[in-house]
Order: sequence, then C-alpha cells, then structure tokens
Amino acid sequence: MKVILCLFGVVPRSIKHTYPQLDSKIVKPLKDNFETDIYCFNLNVEDTLVDGRNINQSDCKIIPYDYFEERKQKELDTEINKFCKDGICSIQGKNIDDLRTKNSIRTMYSEYRTSLFLKSVQDKYDTVIVISPDYYPIDTISINDVEKTYECKEMVFTSDQADFMDGYTDGYYIGSVVSIIKIMERYQNLKNYLPSKKNHEWILRRSFEDNNIIRSVTSMTFFKIRANKEVKVLRENDKEYIKLRKTLDK
Repeated sequence: MKVILCLFGVVPRSIKHTYPQLDSKIVKPLKDNFETDIYCFNLNVEDTLVDGRNINQSDCKIIPYDYFEERKQKELDTEINKFCKDGICSIQGKNIDDLRTKNSIRTMYSEYRTSLFLKSVQDKYDTVIVISPDYYPIDTISINDVEKTYECKEMVFTSDQADFMDGYTDGYYIGSVVSIIKIMERYQNLKNYLPSKKNHEWILRRSFEDNNIIRSVTSMTFFKIRANKEVKVLRENDKEYIKLRKTLDK
C-alpha cells in the first residue's frame, strides 16, 4: 500500500513550530507502516504580513517533500476578485472584502490545487492523507483508519473538533485518491455553494453530500498555530497546551 501525505496553504506561516509535531504524529507513523511520499503546495504571500508578522518562504524547505508546487497569492487574489465582482462570494453573510471570507476561498483554492496534483498521480497511490501545515496534531494518526480507506474507496475520515454550523471540520482528511479529489475540488464549484449564510465547514459538508462520499470521524485533536505564535485551541487539552506554550515561549 502506497500513500501520499499532502500539506497545503500558506506553508511558512508556522511550519517551523508545527513540523516537529507533524513529523512525530503523522509522518513517522506513516513511513513506519507504508511507502510514503510528501506533497506540498504553498500559497506564496511574498512580503505580505501574516498574523502581523513577516514569514520566511524558505521555511517550506523544513518539510522533506517529494513534490512541491506554489502560486503567488497576489495572482490568485486577482482571479478571486474577478470571480467575486458580482457579489456571489458571501460566506456567513460577509462578502469578499471581509478577510475571513477571502481566506476561506484562498484555502479552498489551495485544496483545489492539491486535487489537481493528485489527479496527475492518482494511479500511483492508494490513499491520501491531507493536513494543514499550521495544525499541531495532538494525537497520532490512526493507521487503522488509513487502512480502512483502502477497503472502502467512498469513505473519507475527518476530525470532528470543528464541526460548526452543521459543517464538517476541514483541513485534515484521510481517504482514497478519488474521494479526496472530489471533496477538494470545491473551489471550481463555488457557484454551487455561494452565496451562503453558512461557513466553509458547511461548504465542505455539501461537497461530501454532493459527491456521495461517506464521512467518518477519526480520532484527531489539533491546535492551530499562527505566525505570531498565538495558539487557537478548538478542543481543550490543558496538558498539551501548557507543553506547547512552553516551547513557543522559549
């Protein structure tokens, strides 16, 4: 069984803080059990501040990737602004001028680019694991769940710790190549989902339902680390938070 681990988005945002944990909880367990390659898509913000901080694009090299692609964010924003000029791009009632809305669409684009890559190699891999590079996983990836997706091609595992507004937690997926491609193509189908008074987690759920993908929940808790070292805690874990905070404060 051959798997590919995909990381996507503004990769240098906090990868220097998250990668040691990603390596321990995701990469090494995968490589201990399967032939594993790593793909990375970076949305290159150049000199734009992220969380009020400058970020170093060379931090992408912290990841020992086998494949790497990127696009400049300013080029993508031109595309997004053109698409959204008629007011269609409203998420939770907020239009494209709201940074949260624009970041949601940028994230869906980064997933879409990952799906395009997966289409080019889909005959090479059995299962895909996808994780946002600013996620700091608390639990070790479930090898049993990885194996289940080989048996059931229509099943995709996600965490449930950010299931808000009737949606599914995004940014961490385990599934067959064909199913992962389908749920990560949301960007090219935005007209089917927008405008929406719901959030981007709800859009993900719609993608599952529209493609008849079975959503299963895997045991994974994670924190989200920002470029300014702020930690977003989606599910309380005081012991792990204190440990992380000590590391970040050094």
